[in-house]
Amino acid sequence: MTEGANLCRKIRNARESLDNAEKSFKSNQSVRGELDLMLAEAELQNLREKHSGFFSWTRHTFAACFAVVIFAAAGVGWWWAASGGDATGNAASAPAAEAVKTVEKIEAKAAPAAKPVPEEKKAVAERPATVEVKSEEIAPAPKAAPRTSSVYLSSSQMRNLVRSGRQELGKSR
Repeated sequence: MTEGANLCRKIRNARESLDNAEKSFKSNQSVRGELDLMLAEAELQNLREKHSGFFSWTRHTFAACFAVVIFAAAGVGWWWAASGGDATGNAASAPAAEAVKTVEKIEAKAAPAAKPVPEEKKAVAERPATVEVKSEEIAPAPKAAPRTSSVYLSSSQMRNLVRSGRQELGKSR
């Protein structure tokens, strides 16, 4: 038997049970009428459960598949971010690398300017070193005259500045 014929047979059985319940109540056989009514209710409930079972299974399957897709997308996103696939992150680190190179150039220029200090004067605080930086070295400005600015840093302050810059850049990678 096909599923449609089976469904029609169950509906016909439920209708017959309802007709029998109606006849029993008309002839004052309430116990028999209650039994026929319960039989019709059970048949209809069974019909609903069997018929909606496929739909319910499909709905649950769809929800499970959707959860798997969301989980997979989150996993791929996490993997992509962890592998450094973010193009904007790599582009943003390029100017920072150029800034480190510029600071290293400044440090290299400042290092020869420092004179050797005798042992007896090392106990005295270091004098601040003068470093002249041209604005063209940091960022070229079109149609502007080169300006120089003086920054007074001791060599230990310069080393600490470069060291902290390297640590910050290392953290951002």
